Amino acid sequence: MAYVVVYAELALGVGLVAGFLTPVALAGGLLLNLLYFTLVIHDWAEQGQNSMMALISVVGLFAMCWQTWSVDAAVGWFG
Repeated sequence: MAYVVVYAELALGVGLVAGFLTPVALAGGLLLNLLYFTLVIHDWAEQGQNSMMALISVVGLFAMCWQTWSVDAAVGWFG
């Protein structure tokens, strides 16, 4: 299962940095951080980081950040 987490985080990072399938990467990142938030509920040191990364994903989704400076905008995906 550790390999699945590593490859999921790698795919999300590459998707966000390259701007490729950005809304899918943001939604996946939000779900992954919410999963981390619920699984590590007893460790208070990690909760702030997961909460802020989830908030960044929500802001990116609602701001529709994939419409400028991304491969998605150049190709014309996600209108």
